[in-house]
Amino acid sequence: MSNILGGKITINNDEELKVERTLELKKQNEEIKLLKQKLEQHFEFEIIDYIVADIVEHEDYNHFCLMVSLATVNERISEENAIRLKNEIKEISSINSNYDKLNKDRIKGHFKV
Repeated sequence: MSNILGGKITINNDEELKVERTLELKKQNEEIKLLKQKLEQHFEFEIIDYIVADIVEHEDYNHFCLMVSLATVNERISEENAIRLKNEIKEISSINSNYDKLNKDRIKGHFKV
């Protein structure tokens, strides 16, 4: 893989890229784990990893709701808990439109992660 930077051509080593990506994924997984703990502590029910990942990845609120609905259909979260989760995350992130992005930093700050 090559990049042109200021007239210079550099060649990135595939192994370096793999290591960098692995470190990014480990950091993201740790962030998901910490936020999941805080959310579960607050809501007092289990929250599926892919729901928390949507928050960490700044997905839009619509996608977040779809993932919560998926968890409901798969009986991983009750309908009542799903509604509560959607509403509180919407409020914390100051969502005005279904296509507004989730505010990971505001959510993390709210739950002191």
